[in-house]
Amino acid sequence: MPSSIDKPINLMELRGTYTTGGGPDKTILLSAEKHNKALVNPVVVYLRDIRDNNFQIGKMAGGRGFKYIEVLDRSKIDVKCIIELNSIVKEFDIDIIHGHDVKTDMLAYILGILNPKVRLLSTAHGWITNSLKGSLYKRIHLRTLRRFENLIAVSGATKSLMVESGITADKIRVIYNGIDEKRWRNTGQHPSLKKEWNIPENAYVVGTVGRISEEKDYGTFLNVAETIAGEMPNAYFVIVGDGKRDEKDELVSYADKLGVKDRVIFTGFRSDLINVYCSFDLFLMTSLTEGIPNTMLEAMSLGIPVVSTNVGGIPEMVVNGESAFLFNIGDIEGIASKIMELIKNREAGEKVSTAGRKRIEEIFSFSRRLQIIEEYYRNIVNGTHIR
Repeated sequence: MPSSIDKPINLMELRGTYTTGGGPDKTILLSAEKHNKALVNPVVVYLRDIRDNNFQIGKMAGGRGFKYIEVLDRSKIDVKCIIELNSIVKEFDIDIIHGHDVKTDMLAYILGILNPKVRLLSTAHGWITNSLKGSLYKRIHLRTLRRFENLIAVSGATKSLMVESGITADKIRVIYNGIDEKRWRNTGQHPSLKKEWNIPENAYVVGTVGRISEEKDYGTFLNVAETIAGEMPNAYFVIVGDGKRDEKDELVSYADKLGVKDRVIFTGFRSDLINVYCSFDLFLMTSLTEGIPNTMLEAMSLGIPVVSTNVGGIPEMVVNGESAFLFNIGDIEGIASKIMELIKNREAGEKVSTAGRKRIEEIFSFSRRLQIIEEYYRNIVNGTHIR
């Protein structure tokens, strides 16, 4: 195995997702781009479901200076997929396989059996458990992770869940997600959404960014919109992101039922996110579960005040009442009241946004995270584990 003076660590980032992915995919692609190539040589490998005709990860990875490979995934147990992955391990002389979800961790474990000298690592990004399928995947994933010697949790809350499931605490290192604070800086970007969607110039825009799925609880987001819309005629609400067609259609119908369809905008997927965020006066997250959400990091880094549910790793990200405002799941009245207070008092919003940006610089800088994880990779291959 390589030593500190030997050669760069050959790293396989192994991930399975669909369409445009989510927060973990931003972290994987940015890490591969920003790694010190004298220390880490990344090969990013994505499973692509053969039925996914809107897979965007390859486009997102293009031209960023690292090796990117897609492997077709034809079924739940695809022997061809395993054979192809194993050939990649051998071709690139992989030292560490870093999995990021239940399926890739199971595949990593098989690849580890086939290649005993390869070290295995997994990052637990969190679990969506508001369905029978999600709960089952969580149980399977946690049982798989017990077989790994090296684990990363994206928050202390995630680590606690892992330990409660029977995973040895000493195997787990908490490494927070990070954000490239030099890129995610408000330097006078064009707030494009107002003009594009005919939002009045004097409007107060409450926005959110994320894939449309059940765990984001956009129903509560719309209930908050209804509560505020009756009191604040200049308040508009924006949901940025895509999802399954039926889920989006249900939300549009619900907005119509609540009488706020003309005040709520569904933009779909956007790649110009900095301009999108800079169209927001406030970022609202109503999720039922989160790890360390990249979208919230992005909003904070751009100096946008944040109101969020108090779930998962979010309480570790902020000081409640100072760098963001946190509320219980489904607290429509409390969330709406705070937002209306901030609409009336812009100075309070500016104060919390300044504190949020400072929090990013001090704790959630991507360069800081990268140094920590590169050291961790080196410790893994040298057998000198530092938790």
